[in-house]
Amino acid sequence: MKFIQYPFIALLFLASCNSSNEEKPTVIDVPATEKEAMEQTLNDKDRLDKTKQIYAVLPTPIETSVMLRDAGVIYNSSTLTAPEKAFEYQTSLAQAFNLGIYGSDLSFAAAYGQQGDLVSYLGSIKVLGDNLNITNVFNEALINDVEENIENQTELLRLISEAYWSANNDLNQGERGALSALILAGSWVEALSIGLGVIADNPNSDAIIEKIGQQRYTLELILEVLEDASTDEGVKGVYEDLNAINAIYEKMPYTGEEFDVEDPVTGDIKKGVLKNVQISEEVLEELKTKTFLVREKYMNLK
Repeated sequence: MKFIQYPFIALLFLASCNSSNEEKPTVIDVPATEKEAMEQTLNDKDRLDKTKQIYAVLPTPIETSVMLRDAGVIYNSSTLTAPEKAFEYQTSLAQAFNLGIYGSDLSFAAAYGQQGDLVSYLGSIKVLGDNLNITNVFNEALINDVEENIENQTELLRLISEAYWSANNDLNQGERGALSALILAGSWVEALSIGLGVIADNPNSDAIIEKIGQQRYTLELILEVLEDASTDEGVKGVYEDLNAINAIYEKMPYTGEEFDVEDPVTGDIKKGVLKNVQISEEVLEELKTKTFLVREKYMNLK
């Protein structure tokens, strides 16, 4: 850009030094509307680039599910969202947020090899994907691939992981970043709810609480994505609700310990995206109450 710009400025300067009887260069005014459009395009590009960087380090639903499994969370389908509720959602806000919820439920079922639930949640995702016109990702081909590999857990995780990222990329590239942000938020809320819901009955609760605390940094990244898309009224409301959860997380100070996340499918390492915090019982209970309220609010939308 500089290579083009500076010679042009130099030419204007030389022209201004010519005698007054020489013809002055014509100055072309760009209409204000076109200037605004150009600025908006640059802003959108900056936002998209920033969003891509954040998505690149965020744990995926698959990664989060595997982390919870490895921390000792016992699979219990009653803690998940009923698959048939997918038919109830009518607005794009409800459909996108709950598509995220079902994405985490699907990943959770896959991580534990729960074949029946996996097929049910895949059907729920297809319903919402069709409603949101994400038909090139959550389609019959994906369902067939899952059914063909139902007993091959490694391949199942790969298929789900690729579908998740394809949907995200398609939405962002297609200037539907608001929907992508809502799906991301729903996925995170559901994963956190699953972890919070099993603490009391799990003998390995300390490891689970540690994973829950590590979600503070993940939430901070998600809030950046939501804030960038918060000109959308639906996203704005979700941003405010997750910011209220973040206010509780801010009562949990960082310890300085950082951990990497390994993609269970590709083996890629995401450096330092998990950070330990100090958690009191009172603040943990406050987090549980607020998270469940937010989940219930969006799960019961129409």
